[in-house]
Amino acid sequence: MILLSVTLLGLAMVFGMLALFLWLSTHMLAWQAALAVFGVILIVALLLGLIGRSKIRRHKRRRDDLDAYVQAALGPHAKSDKTDAPLRVVATAAVVGLIIGRGLSK
Repeated sequence: MILLSVTLLGLAMVFGMLALFLWLSTHMLAWQAALAVFGVILIVALLLGLIGRSKIRRHKRRRDDLDAYVQAALGPHAKSDKTDAPLRVVATAAVVGLIIGRGLSK
């Protein structure tokens, strides 16, 4: 369903840019209209890139906070050998609970 929505949105954008080019080409030279449409596409791409970049950085900060929380919760046992299997299970359950809790709070 999401793929269909994205595909239809992409097709709508392509036809919108084509309509913009055809409309602009009636008012100016074709190369000027193409340059103007290219400028619009470039601005939209830059805005989408900046939005995606900020979301990735925010997600990375959340992951770093979660890693610090887990390290603090485990304390000195964070880097022990394989004899602490129950502690690892509890720590894993805590991390999964935090991830699910943060995911549901959105």
